[in-house]
Order: sequence, then C-alpha cells, then structure tokens
Amino acid sequence: MRLMMPSIFKISCAAISLMCTLHVSAHAADVAAPKTQSQAPFGLAKVSVGAFQHDVNMIGSKVEKGQAVNVEAQWKSPDFLSLIGAPRPTLGAVAAFSSNTTQHAYAGLNWSSQHWWNTPFYIDGFFGLAVGNFNSDFDPKAYNRTHPTAQVNVNDYRKFVGSKVMFREAIEIGYRLGARQEHSISAIASHMSHGEILSNDSRNQGMDHYGVRYGYYF
Repeated sequence: MRLMMPSIFKISCAAISLMCTLHVSAHAADVAAPKTQSQAPFGLAKVSVGAFQHDVNMIGSKVEKGQAVNVEAQWKSPDFLSLIGAPRPTLGAVAAFSSNTTQHAYAGLNWSSQHWWNTPFYIDGFFGLAVGNFNSDFDPKAYNRTHPTAQVNVNDYRKFVGSKVMFREAIEIGYRLGARQEHSISAIASHMSHGEILSNDSRNQGMDHYGVRYGYYF
C-alpha cells in the first residue's frame, strides 16, 4: 500500500501536467489559426460602396447632372422580421458631385433572394424612406410656364420633387465570390418619389439613379 501511494501520486501529477500542456498548445493553435469568418462589428451583415449616375431618365425626367457615390450598411435581420422574409435593416446615403444637385440619406429594409435560394447569384429588393435637401418648394419649369418673359435657367436649380421626404425603392442584381462568398459585384437601380402620399403635390417628378456596387459580407 505504501508503494502504491507514491506511484498513484506520480501518475496523477503526470496526467495533470499533460492536460495543462495540451490545453496551452490548443489555445496557442486557436490564436495562430486563421479565422474562417469575419467578426461582424455592431451586428453588421454587409457594407457596400458604389458609383451612381445621378438623376437618370428611367421613370422620372432628368434634370440634374453628374455622378454620385453611394455608401450603405445592412444589419443582420432580427428574428421577428422572419415573418416577412427576413429583410435586413438598412441605412445608406447618396452624395452627388455636381453643383445644384440633390443629396440624400435613406433607411428601410432589404430583402434578398438568398434567404430562399443560397446561390452566388442574387436579387435584392429595398423599400424605405429617403430624406435630404430635396427641392419641394420651387418648380423652375412651372415658373417658366407662368413667367415667359422672365424665365429662369432650369439647370441652376435642384430638381423639383414636391416633398422633403420620399419613398425609395431599389433593385440590385449581383454575384458573390470569394472563399466564403464574402465579396459581391452588382448592378443597382433606385427610384424615389412621394407617390402623392407623402405630399399632396400632384407634380411628382421623382428621382432615379443607377450604378454598380461592391459589397462585403461579414
């Protein structure tokens, strides 16, 4: 019995030592191993940056000129939105470069076909509201019709859209690539108007953009 106690003690010590060594080795391996998935800050699902053609003649008429840059962030869809197809809460902004152009920010929900079909190709749809320095007060075209002898240069004024707040809809068609499909390239078109709901002004010219975007998925 006296001979067995030291042996058991030595075996126990050796086992504890081995476990500690394995734990430290495993921790070091975890630290050194590359991450297979990015850790999303603030619950982000995707960020995008794009180049847009500003105020194009798609649904509404074209008045303003130039190009614009778009930035957008999408967050992971909360559980309660699964009832309507798990859209991602979205915030974005469009900044035009030329003078006398409209700048705006938008917020809403973005639905993706990848919620139903997990393929590299996807179609996304956005619906929400846009706010910005929209010209809702002065319609230069209407002014020129009523003041034929004192007309103003339409290009010197931002497009008249009839409301400071507008609905915004967008459709995006893209393709995901990368080791875990973390990158995307897409084409996007958007339309904004008050729909005679957010404003009682029947002169609902609206404003459209189209362009290309790069996206990164977390």
